[in-house]
Amino acid sequence: MKKVGIVLLVVCVLMSILTFSIFGFDNNNKTEETSYEQVNNETSQDNEDINTVNYLQKNTVLKEHNMDFKEFEENAVSIIDKQSAIEKAKEIVGSQIVNESEKFSAVLTRYTRNDMKKLPDSDIVLDNYPTWVVTFYGVNIEKQGPKLSGNKNKSVYADINVFLDANNGKEISVISHTSSLSKK
Repeated sequence: MKKVGIVLLVVCVLMSILTFSIFGFDNNNKTEETSYEQVNNETSQDNEDINTVNYLQKNTVLKEHNMDFKEFEENAVSIIDKQSAIEKAKEIVGSQIVNESEKFSAVLTRYTRNDMKKLPDSDIVLDNYPTWVVTFYGVNIEKQGPKLSGNKNKSVYADINVFLDANNGKEISVISHTSSLSKK
């Protein structure tokens, strides 16, 4: 009986993630935009620059999902520039998330997904693939799936990572997880 309950919980969590990535957020809630300059030089609580590959490498949730990040060569040129990547990520998550996020970062990296080398329905191989990772920190995401006993919270304080192809700006994936920031 315990195994059935665990399987159901895992299925519900996976369905929630799938629903989040398919339907996204309501893009029509607010019209204000947070400018990149407002958060460009912000740092995490441990004073490490959030706009670095090193910061991504230290993210334990991304590590647990078999993701690896390497420095993008200084002389290499991304077809999609940083500001374009940020604007595309804002479109993907919507104005509600953009306005609610405490800060965000954009990192150009060589991205490897060790447990899923080939992107489904694509010729893209995620092995040192040029990728922009735009992260929105400290947002409240409405919970999906079953209500766990004793937990009355209707939302999760989270970070949202938008992975974009640095060659064309197309979305590779969106991953959210418990925030690395302390809730205010």
